[in-house]
Amino acid sequence: MLIPVKKRSSVAPQEVTLVIIIVNICIISTVRMLTATLLFCAMMGLTITNGNPINTPAKELSLNTTLGKFTVSISISTNCPSGWTPFNGHCLYFVSSELSWAKSQQNCQSMNANLASVHSIEEYHTIQRMIRQNNLFSRDVKAWIGGSDCQEENAWFWIDGTPFLFTNWCDREPDNRYSKQHCIQINYGDGKCWSDADCSSLRPSVCAKTAS
Repeated sequence: MLIPVKKRSSVAPQEVTLVIIIVNICIISTVRMLTATLLFCAMMGLTITNGNPINTPAKELSLNTTLGKFTVSISISTNCPSGWTPFNGHCLYFVSSELSWAKSQQNCQSMNANLASVHSIEEYHTIQRMIRQNNLFSRDVKAWIGGSDCQEENAWFWIDGTPFLFTNWCDREPDNRYSKQHCIQINYGDGKCWSDADCSSLRPSVCAKTAS
């Protein structure tokens, strides 16, 4: 007696191809979603923290990336007024008028700002570039910033109340020459560094305020 043998069921090649295509589509979609999420989180981190400096002369920092048919575009606006230079969430402005340190501070306050505090060499170089771009002969002219020890000798502070941690003093400075130098001028000497100066001397100045 012959026993009929059942044939093994087989999957048509077309069905296998369809399954592979569906799996690939799912994988690609997942990767795109994860990439977009990571980009968004990274840019949110830049918005929330100011640990690393973001140094750009433009009014806006933007990121554009294309993921297949999808484009992610994220922008961080600095909102600095026209003529001001953005740096790390602040706006910098060069005042070419020569005033005393106190008058320079009053002038900055009239623009809702203070004489600038400087917290890194990158910020100092940004200020120097701004000065060169905004004076007649493109020179590193001496200018007031917001540092002073007028209340107590060698107890330096920033007029805006931020910690006085970074310095860029020239050699043998500050020296309080004639016991009357209590304000910081920048671009001094061949090194274009910092020096203490008589606060009544007339200098251009640099103002700074928080970006709105």
